[in-house]
Amino acid sequence: MKMLQCIYLIIGVFCVIVSEVYAADNAAAAIRYLLLQGDQRIQKSNLLYQGAFALPQETYGGSRYGYGGRGITPYTVPETGQRTLFMEGHAWYQGYVGQVAIPDSFSKSDNWAELPKATVLQEFNFVPDNGWTSLGTTGYEAIFGLLVHNGRLIVGATSWYDAGCQQTASHGVSGLDLSKTDDFQGFYSVDAAANPRSIGGYMTPIPKKWQERFGGTVLTGNAALSIISCISSGPAATVIEPDDFGSTEAVSGTTVVYYPLRHYLVSGGVTEENSFTYGSGVVGVAFPEGSRSVLFFGRQSMADGYCYGPGTDDPELHKVPTEGGTYCYDLCDHSKGGHGYPYYHYVWAYDANDLLKVRAGDLEPWEVAPYAAWKLDEMDDSGCASIRGAAYDPDTRQLYITQGFSEHGRVDVYTITKP
Repeated sequence: MKMLQCIYLIIGVFCVIVSEVYAADNAAAAIRYLLLQGDQRIQKSNLLYQGAFALPQETYGGSRYGYGGRGITPYTVPETGQRTLFMEGHAWYQGYVGQVAIPDSFSKSDNWAELPKATVLQEFNFVPDNGWTSLGTTGYEAIFGLLVHNGRLIVGATSWYDAGCQQTASHGVSGLDLSKTDDFQGFYSVDAAANPRSIGGYMTPIPKKWQERFGGTVLTGNAALSIISCISSGPAATVIEPDDFGSTEAVSGTTVVYYPLRHYLVSGGVTEENSFTYGSGVVGVAFPEGSRSVLFFGRQSMADGYCYGPGTDDPELHKVPTEGGTYCYDLCDHSKGGHGYPYYHYVWAYDANDLLKVRAGDLEPWEVAPYAAWKLDEMDDSGCASIRGAAYDPDTRQLYITQGFSEHGRVDVYTITKP
């Protein structure tokens, strides 16, 4: 028996034949799948640069915005409609979160002094009231992701240096009033294929029509921190339901992309630049409505090979042995560690249907690859790529990216159009 189903969409009329559909629920499932197939992939041309605005320099409460910007998330105040951002402050003061109002306009000037200035709404306060102990870590903890969900501030945290892979939890919950010091719950563990460090970080809502198929409302993940063997070596995402935090000690999650070191991300047949190197990093994710794209944002190393040791301005010293490694030519970072100069702001784009194949058990989380990857050419092209965080606002279709390796903190803004 054959049944003809015609699906009328804005972009045109698609007719499909569904064969041997005997049960109504199977027919409905097939139609839902075809509707989702109608969404198109986002490409580089869909990201339109709007400009930037500056973050304040002064100290507010327990921190400041210079050298900060991790865990950024947008929030619209219901009573006033004011557009705002929550984010962690200076890297020295991990766990301190503040809130600013987004200016009404942006500027494409490279001069920080000429940019419109954000205004402070809430001073920095330490959000994990009882400390980091329940993360199961031994130090170097920080907030890598924030998300306002059903009136609560969801906090994704990770140790940025975990040599023993000891972390056991990833998320906590706070109220939106940062001045309260007794309302934090957590941290809670997520039972999923990815390890806790590859879960406790950036977050984004899943569009409503995809939520049933993904089995949750939010994607969360983290990647490419020291020690790399204890975190994903490529973009990572696990499906969660944040309302579960606080109602159970262990929240169930479904990992849909994740690259343990033995299965690190390679080019996947798109371009060599599509691969993931030891100098790469991921700081944000977006799943824009009206598309089937899941976009990861970070920095990509364009170096020919990897180098570990102290950074140097002298190209003649590059790869010359020194104590604990070799000198690494890097005009951006002179610290001892991994280097891959030059670095660029970067996007890795995945097809949501490929991630659903992982959820269905047809693929392993490391067997999916980006369908495209590209540079964000409009941002700083000095080769230093000081990206600290990235978050998407589904209501405005705006993407906010923090640059934070300076006391002159700034937020760059893109609009992501429907494909």
